[in-house]
Amino acid sequence: MSAATPTLAELRTQFRAGKEALIQGFLESRATPQAAWRLVRHLARHADLTLRALWSAHPMPQGAALVAVGGYGRGELFPYSDIDVLVLLPEGADPQGVPDFITACWDIGMEIGSSVRTVAECVTEAQRDVTIQTALLEARPVDRKSTRLNSSHLVISYAVFCLKKK
Repeated sequence: MSAATPTLAELRTQFRAGKEALIQGFLESRATPQAAWRLVRHLARHADLTLRALWSAHPMPQGAALVAVGGYGRGELFPYSDIDVLVLLPEGADPQGVPDFITACWDIGMEIGSSVRTVAECVTEAQRDVTIQTALLEARPVDRKSTRLNSSHLVISYAVFCLKKK
């Protein structure tokens, strides 16, 4: 990691302290549906910031994208939920770097559910499993710089939508 990039220990401290502060703030406030909604949104944004830092610190294949899926993809993260991510790879890309990224997520205390697939593999898996179909419909890029994801997401969403119509 470069000097500008926080170390894993620093990211671990920042992630845990930030999550704890958000939860504590909720517990100390008046527990309303609106407060709960704000909490799950803020937890998702907090996870986004941490994942972006980890993603940028690990060399990934050209054109790879980090995608939030499921409830996390909707921008909602409950306090003790896992963080579901998809590492979307271009066809034929070497996934080198991905295992180190996933390990780093766990090392700092992020309990992630991860998958590593191409667009074609996403469509194939969605054909087999309705939970994957649903998770992919709620996908969004974690890294805002990911332009490749926009067209890939449209392909996946359309394919999943067509599967649901069968």
